[in-house]
Amino acid sequence: MLSPKLIIANWKANKNHQEVISWMDKFSSGLPDLKNLQVVICPPAIHFPLVKDLIQKYNLSGRVSAGLQDLSAFPGGAYTGEVTARMAADSASYVILGHSERRKYFKETVQQTAQKAIQALDNNIVPIVSVDRENFREVLGQFDDGMLSKIIIMYEPPEAISVQDGETGKGKPAEAADIEEMIKNLNQLAPDAKILYGGSVAGANISDFSSIPELSGVVIGNASLDPDEFIKIIRQI
Repeated sequence: MLSPKLIIANWKANKNHQEVISWMDKFSSGLPDLKNLQVVICPPAIHFPLVKDLIQKYNLSGRVSAGLQDLSAFPGGAYTGEVTARMAADSASYVILGHSERRKYFKETVQQTAQKAIQALDNNIVPIVSVDRENFREVLGQFDDGMLSKIIIMYEPPEAISVQDGETGKGKPAEAADIEEMIKNLNQLAPDAKILYGGSVAGANISDFSSIPELSGVVIGNASLDPDEFIKIIRQI
């Protein structure tokens, strides 16, 4: 049986408490049969418990799960403000790590991303590690073969992200040929890893990405903030 395709909603730094409730209400009422899909909603950390509770309230468990947008590189201790993998181990199944926005705005290094991924794996959380054309060799070079077989790789060109420099705008999605070339490059380094694409994925272009058989799913940023648009994307996969 084929593994379910992953549809990741990355809300980034958006939504307050009531907006989360409203989103989940609309999403649950319009959610189609997911067939061979697994949806993961990654809210800001402060809303993670709320999203978990609402997934249970609307009987979405098994089809929909909650993930995190980041984790600490440290196992625990005197690191004020950090959310560690051990804290999240009982509730989070996935975490997005090394996103280009973390590198750009918070100066996160590939070594820190690797440390976070190790913490996630040690606590049975699957890391979704973001790479682009410029850094994928350096990022994946931080992991041994055993770890590479357990991580999920997200290919996301920075120019494809639809929110740049704090201003809402439309990025330029990668072409299918570019994605297919990157998949070949990534498979050479991590032949057993699942590969996702992220970057300006929307209802109008999802068929361009879902038609690439080597992709194990997509990561959706700006378009996932609207539950109707997110459902539209899911219906077309």
